[in-house]
Amino acid sequence: MKNIIKITAINFLLFLSLNCYSQDVKIFYKDGTLFQSYDVRNKIFKNGMFKQFHNNGKLAQEGRYNKYSDRAGEWKYYDLSGRLQLTVNYLDDDNIHTFQKSKLYIYDDDNQNEIKSIAIGETFIGSKYIDATELQNSKYLDIDYNNKVSYDFPIRSGVWKHYNFISNELIYKGETKWIENSGENVRVGVWEFYHPNGKIKVKGNYKNGLQNGEWKAYNTNGELIESVTFNAGKIINDGLGNSQPQFPGGNNNIMRFIQKYFDYPDISGVSGVIIAEITIDKEGNVINPKIIQSLHPEFDKAYLDVFNKMPKWSPGTINGEFENITFKIPTRVSN
Repeated sequence: MKNIIKITAINFLLFLSLNCYSQDVKIFYKDGTLFQSYDVRNKIFKNGMFKQFHNNGKLAQEGRYNKYSDRAGEWKYYDLSGRLQLTVNYLDDDNIHTFQKSKLYIYDDDNQNEIKSIAIGETFIGSKYIDATELQNSKYLDIDYNNKVSYDFPIRSGVWKHYNFISNELIYKGETKWIENSGENVRVGVWEFYHPNGKIKVKGNYKNGLQNGEWKAYNTNGELIESVTFNAGKIINDGLGNSQPQFPGGNNNIMRFIQKYFDYPDISGVSGVIIAEITIDKEGNVINPKIIQSLHPEFDKAYLDVFNKMPKWSPGTINGEFENITFKIPTRVSN
């Protein structure tokens, strides 16, 4: 009788890079003075160092965006004279919309004083703290050092809004959902990011905290300049004519197919990760499957047989042309 084998999905890796590049962006005031300097990924998402300047040329704020276009690490804010006013340290690449794992610093002259670590159940308003236990399902407000509203969102779920520290202009808004077992809010539904003139800059959908479907970017006149398609946070079409091959019914069905057709041998004590490399050709055929991380000779043979049974895929493209594209597909097997 066969051993009961547990087959666990591991996200497959695209062997080909789909032109995920960075581009330097500079925005200027009407008089030519630099306003913002930052990098963007795929023409849409801020990624890396960011600086913003007052119209007198003095630095207004600086910090780093992570790969999710959220503020990460230490961010500093300066007044018109260039004197440091505020530091927020976003720990563990935490998202900009929560202070739950962050430390807030406010400066008096040149002396740095840590005010307090902010956590769920406390809200910073001006120089005072209030007990916000009753606000857990309501509004969370944070007032910055200029007494302007910076945040306005429910703690557990609902629409979140973030405003510019200096101008009080709306930067983005979107809905979140509270996940009880992980104790965090995740982005869901449609999110909109705005230019300083109030027009939509980027718009797209989140599903369980991951970008999903088509995301669009617009210029300050509201004209569409870029479109990128995501599947569970991964780019499947970057708007430059590059797209991943798609398994029938969507790539989430790949592991279902493997679980159905992986006729594993009756060998006990075999556990680990087996990795196959396959190529999807221009017609969508699976070609040249091979094992690049072996588990056991008999398991290797059974795993390769799965890919020989696969139906045609929708082929991938590079620069708008159908091309052969290679994947690595790992699967964890345990008794």
